[in-house]
Amino acid sequence: MPRARRTTITTADGVRLACAEYGQGPSAGSTDPAVPVLLLHGLAGHTAEWDVLAGLLGPGYRPVGYDARGHGLSDRLPEDVSRAAHVRDAVAVIDQLALARPVLIGQSLGGLTALLTAAAHPDLVRALVLVEAGPRGPAPELPGKIGTWLDSWPIPFASADEAVRFFGGGPAGLAWAAGLKVRPDGLYPRVDRDVMVGCVAESAVRSFWEEWDEVRCPTLVVRGAAGAMPTSEAEEMRVRGAGRPPRRRPLHRRGRDPRHPAPRRHPRPPLERHPNCTPGNCDYFLGRVHDELTGLDAAMKADPKGPGHFKEPLELTSKLWKTLGDYTSTPNLEKHRTELIGTRDKINVWMQDRPDDYS
Repeated sequence: MPRARRTTITTADGVRLACAEYGQGPSAGSTDPAVPVLLLHGLAGHTAEWDVLAGLLGPGYRPVGYDARGHGLSDRLPEDVSRAAHVRDAVAVIDQLALARPVLIGQSLGGLTALLTAAAHPDLVRALVLVEAGPRGPAPELPGKIGTWLDSWPIPFASADEAVRFFGGGPAGLAWAAGLKVRPDGLYPRVDRDVMVGCVAESAVRSFWEEWDEVRCPTLVVRGAAGAMPTSEAEEMRVRGAGRPPRRRPLHRRGRDPRHPAPRRHPRPPLERHPNCTPGNCDYFLGRVHDELTGLDAAMKADPKGPGHFKEPLELTSKLWKTLGDYTSTPNLEKHRTELIGTRDKINVWMQDRPDDYS
């Protein structure tokens, strides 16, 4: 893993952004300049979450990350946390660190910043990789959900191990815990709750589809098998297009070469709740799954192919709605979590088995 060189830049509105330059460059003997890669983390995260990826990029790339305003080692309480301010920050990093047309890789909220930057400044961006990020909205419930999730953190964490367990364990839990500030009485978040809620305020009242339509660079959208990005959002992004290839290729695990035939798809096993899953983050996740299925149901019913084409998945959602009744409270979603997640997985498999329609 490359050792990051830490630098700080100052934006036009006086916000200090902590940056990490990983020091990669061209391959030995190569005369081609290294391709800059700008890494943008998600809400309440920090740029060190990208350390492993930066090491995997290898020679020929110049990875650079930064803590977004209000995050990590950057200024904690900026006055402006609008989407426009985040875009200006990305442009400032590109300009001050001399990144010539970088590839932007952004996760979640960082992905939205990357998308909006590419839309507003097409001459600055070479390509996009959006990880669990897209233009959908409005999501009026989002600020409340984020606030509830942050309020569920047991601050201060007694130890790093406790923090890792709270955040679900594994690499993700380690990355989240690494972003905490160590004090004599425990570990504290570097982010401010109200600032984080403010960062998603615009997504509560609007979508960003118009900006998506302005993107003209090659774009890869990455969704997790158990992620929060709805299938319907990814499909609409693909259909609307924006300078991308007309067909999407599946990204297989373990670095499978896309030129080789893909293995036969098998249904994924039902998603099991991690033993370290906490009330705050699991409640938020189940709510997102419900929102995804609601959007899918509406999209299938409105599709020009007609409901007959979607008979099987519509039967699945109809059965789920009867099971849930009119209750979409967190306790009811938790009670029926197996049916909820199982329905989504079955619909995903149904779509994957129809590559002519969904690839």
